Amino acid sequence: MKQFAIAFLLAALLPSAASADTITFSTAIGGLFSGPVVEGDFSFTLFSGGLFLDPVNGDPDGVMQGGIAADGGTLQLIRVDVVGGLFTFDQASVHQFNFGAVPVAFEGYLGGALQATDSLVTSASNLAFTTIGSTNLTGVAIDELRVILDASNATTSYEGVDNIVVSKVPEPSSMLLIAAGLIGLSSRAQIRKRR
Repeated sequence: MKQFAIAFLLAALLPSAASADTITFSTAIGGLFSGPVVEGDFSFTLFSGGLFLDPVNGDPDGVMQGGIAADGGTLQLIRVDVVGGLFTFDQASVHQFNFGAVPVAFEGYLGGALQATDSLVTSASNLAFTTIGSTNLTGVAIDELRVILDASNATTSYEGVDNIVVSKVPEPSSMLLIAAGLIGLSSRAQIRKRR
């Protein structure tokens, strides 16, 4: 029993290295955007409204903009390496064009329920990117991220986003496998000791 407790404790204390991915929109084709497009272990697609992928004015490649529909659009981001895989939102680069200091909203969902919202505001000059870290969504495990990009005119006033940094949350099944292996090694050692 002592070995079981030690093995379980070791498995629980092992560092859970969450690997970060940066969505740069470099794999998507410029123009009107609908998606889905896979980049690394994530997929991004149009959730609602209208979005435009500008392949030139990104930081450094493409940038997703809300400048197609007069009201902008919503981008949806999910993991594709694991069905329903969890992740956290860490930071993003945002910009505006003739739009002023209006926040870009990042909404984190888990099982369809809103968990928290981050509002990233840039007051930088037109098309200049500002990288801003998450506040309300820091450390919150989600399975879907929605980025709301507003526009007041389809071509002359809009918001944009690039370099969305998200970190995958290790799956519980991986931790259980590690714990089972440690328990097995502990049990085997105990059996050998008895002989």
